[in-house]
Amino acid sequence: MISTFLALLISVTDGDTFKARVLVWDGIEVVTAVRLAGIDTPELKGKCVAEKVLALKAKARLAELLVGTIVISEIKPDKFSGRVDAIVTVNGQDVAGILVADGLARQYTSGTRGSWCL
Repeated sequence: MISTFLALLISVTDGDTFKARVLVWDGIEVVTAVRLAGIDTPELKGKCVAEKVLALKAKARLAELLVGTIVISEIKPDKFSGRVDAIVTVNGQDVAGILVADGLARQYTSGTRGSWCL
């Protein structure tokens, strides 16, 4: 069973989610929202100005990172319908890890998320 898939970027939703056309098999594609597994980024409709500013930076950075060969793997259903969680790499680099290193994302597994407001 294939566990990795090539994806073509359609649009960036926010700092940890994008819409993509995913090649499932030769000639068969699906369009889905992909959330970067294991991280949390600030919300565009955040609770404070600082969070909103960081959210815009995270979204812009994700758009920069999603240039090249996008591969999604370890795909799981997301808690929201119409979206999947996946590990995302571009040109062999872990996108979530880069966002965390840039200070635009935090590691996240479940539960209450920390505040981005200072």
